[in-house]
Amino acid sequence: MMSSKKAFSLPEILMVLVIIGVIVVIMLNVIRPDDHIMKVQYMKAYNMLTLAAFNVYDDSLKDTTNTTGKLYYITNNNKLCSGLVKYINTTSSNCSGSNVDKTGSSLTSTTPRFIASNNMRFWMTAPFRYDNSETSTEHYHRIIWVDLNGKRKPNIVKKDKRNPDIVAFDINDQGEVVPLGYPKVSRKYMQAKVVYPTDELNKNSYPMTFMEAQKKAFGDTTFNYDVMSYNYDQKKDDFSSSALRLTTEQTAASSGISISDDCKTENSEFPMCTVEIVP
Repeated sequence: MMSSKKAFSLPEILMVLVIIGVIVVIMLNVIRPDDHIMKVQYMKAYNMLTLAAFNVYDDSLKDTTNTTGKLYYITNNNKLCSGLVKYINTTSSNCSGSNVDKTGSSLTSTTPRFIASNNMRFWMTAPFRYDNSETSTEHYHRIIWVDLNGKRKPNIVKKDKRNPDIVAFDINDQGEVVPLGYPKVSRKYMQAKVVYPTDELNKNSYPMTFMEAQKKAFGDTTFNYDVMSYNYDQKKDDFSSSALRLTTEQTAASSGISISDDCKTENSEFPMCTVEIVP
């Protein structure tokens, strides 16, 4: 008599595969690297602020009392805040609240100006002019601090063993937004590409850190017509007590980078190359 062979039936196999799939999905959500989450949240924050600032700038130009041709709301606490709230979906706002300083030291003890519907928290500094003397530049700026994951920890602005979840962006009176701080030298938040003057050169362009792209595109020159060239030297004493200060260790990898030959120009107003932020 022949013995019958035992095997799993097709429904049993499918059931096992479904269970394995569910376990894999659960584990991916449990052990998913913070780096990926930070990058997604960072790009969301950057895109939200960029779109909102552009629209607030447009509203400012349409304001009949504005004769400057700039986002004059930048010097008005309530108007800039309410303008951003208008274009960022929020759950609460406190536009008459207090400014925070440029160091980032008082963020967690200060009520945010507004909280987005995705739980990101936003603070603002007072308006300021920035260059080495803080007097000669023609543009006003504010730093917008953003807590990428809301009240969830670590709620830090300086890198320790963990990457900061509170990051900074510069917004100027042209309605332009520029990343600041640690994400400029860390690929864990974003990368950037140099955009060259010809398509042929752009074929060989590759992603790099934001600071590397700045150096390759602009060198040490600041162009009024390209906000991405605003190159705050975050190793200077101005930032000595600030979370925005970049240490020698953090900038060592880009310290030897100089302007690309394909970006060099004798024109002091318009750069040959630009910088594009990529996820």
